[in-house]
Amino acid sequence: MKAQTILMVLTGLTLLRITAPAQQLSCRQPSLVEFEAPLASLSPGLGTIGFAVNNLGEVGGYFQENSVFYTAFPRSPDGKITPFEAPGSTAPGGNGTAVLSMNDFGAVTGRFGTPPDNLGHGYIRSVDGSFTIFEAPDAGTSAGQGTTSYDINALGATAGVYLDAANVIHGFVRSDRGAITEFDPVGSVQTNVCDATCLNPLGAIAGFYLDANSNYHGFLREPDGKIIVFDAPGVETSGNYNGTYAQSINLWGWIAGTYVDPNEVNHGFVRAPDGSFITFDAPGAGKTPGSYQGTYPSSINAFGVIVGSFYDANTVAHGFVRSPDGAFNIIDAPGAGAGSGQGTSPIGVNVEGTVVGYYVDANNGNHGFVWTPPCAGLWPL
Repeated sequence: MKAQTILMVLTGLTLLRITAPAQQLSCRQPSLVEFEAPLASLSPGLGTIGFAVNNLGEVGGYFQENSVFYTAFPRSPDGKITPFEAPGSTAPGGNGTAVLSMNDFGAVTGRFGTPPDNLGHGYIRSVDGSFTIFEAPDAGTSAGQGTTSYDINALGATAGVYLDAANVIHGFVRSDRGAITEFDPVGSVQTNVCDATCLNPLGAIAGFYLDANSNYHGFLREPDGKIIVFDAPGVETSGNYNGTYAQSINLWGWIAGTYVDPNEVNHGFVRAPDGSFITFDAPGAGKTPGSYQGTYPSSINAFGVIVGSFYDANTVAHGFVRSPDGAFNIIDAPGAGAGSGQGTSPIGVNVEGTVVGYYVDANNGNHGFVWTPPCAGLWPL
């Protein structure tokens, strides 16, 4: 299916929702369902991570049985989890397989590591279980180097990063036909394509990069390869490995992410296609300088609904859902711990406003969750 056809379909669905009368929206009480992958360990630092959600409500993620291997999975809307491994990923010296993004055709992408020293490879797994494995041309072949595919769009194009032979990170995009283009913004010494939702249906990519002065900057790579660099207003530029971090891009080119101010406090932002910014803080976000406190957007959907997490004054994580009018819903999984570094962390959101993520319990184990909003589409808060 051509890009223009995909855009027309997505645009039609979006306009249908925008013009639907409010009384036609399917409204209900918000709900949160916790889930565990089969065989997932509940030991500290291990467990289940829900990472991606498509517009059909299918979820992708990964889990750990032990501290050595990761196992990937898709989860159907009825809760069925199907674990899988990429070929060769669980042999001694590999570290298993992770799902990092999922499209509406059920195809998933991510990373798997192979022996003898966890060399990384990108992959696409189709809904029929078949694999396409690929490497960025300049990816290194030593321990821990290689290719990670972070994003897959409706056309089957993917984007991600690779670690070269000098252990430098670069970006890449792979077309639906398999052609790989490597890229770096001018001045980058480390290029990061953000995960799960940073490649939109038109092929635009969002991410962030580190410059030689130890500042991070956001970037937009347009489908024709042009790279636009940006910084959120009020961002710190003192060279302390802080700055602007683009974390998600939607169909229309709106980008959500985090920036760090001169007091080293984290804030959320959304960048419009015209380059203007809105900055925000989730209610209850902590503001202790130099801490992990603050607001961390992770995904933005086609309606401009933003999800993410914030860390409070005790450095406990809470989920948030921000509507385009600036109203917030707070998400706290019932089983989430209340200690520093514990709590609830949403990662992805689909067009219906369904949220996927994970929470950390009082014993520091990880668990997946799916949260459904009060109303589908343009739901009131």
